[in-house]
Amino acid sequence: MSSVALRGQARPGWLARIAEDAVLATMAVLLPLSPLVSALLAQDAGYLRRFGGTLGRCARMLLAMRAKRVVARRLERAFGRAGEFQHIEGQCTHCGACCIDRTCVFLRFDAAGSSSCAIHGSAFFRTLSCASYPVTGDEIALYDCPSFRVVSTVAAPRRVIPIRKSA
Repeated sequence: MSSVALRGQARPGWLARIAEDAVLATMAVLLPLSPLVSALLAQDAGYLRRFGGTLGRCARMLLAMRAKRVVARRLERAFGRAGEFQHIEGQCTHCGACCIDRTCVFLRFDAAGSSSCAIHGSAFFRTLSCASYPVTGDEIALYDCPSFRVVSTVAAPRRVIPIRKSA
């Protein structure tokens, strides 16, 4: 990842950082349960059969989530950080880079090297940041995604509130 590509990226607000720290700390405390939760979410007992491996993958994913500020970025987007609208084009090439730099416990690769998600399309998946990826050019740059690109950026329209004249 190029540091030049990330220079203009907005920093998470202090409230989003505190919330992210709380979420990630809770996940860290609950880490021993992650193979069970992963198996339930993916409906795949293999996560339990490979308990140690799943635990290790979940730990690496947690560290990558912290490094990429996944939770803080999601919170800022959910609570309306002002910004620009970006027109993004492209189609997923299934490289897996956006899956928290290939650390997501639900990421799978087939024999040809194409990625897929074990929980794609589930109700839980739709709550995650990856369900709406990519939202901004900053995210594309953050994950060094070869699949998408920003083709134009326009200023966000201002909300006009009509003023009623009293009689």
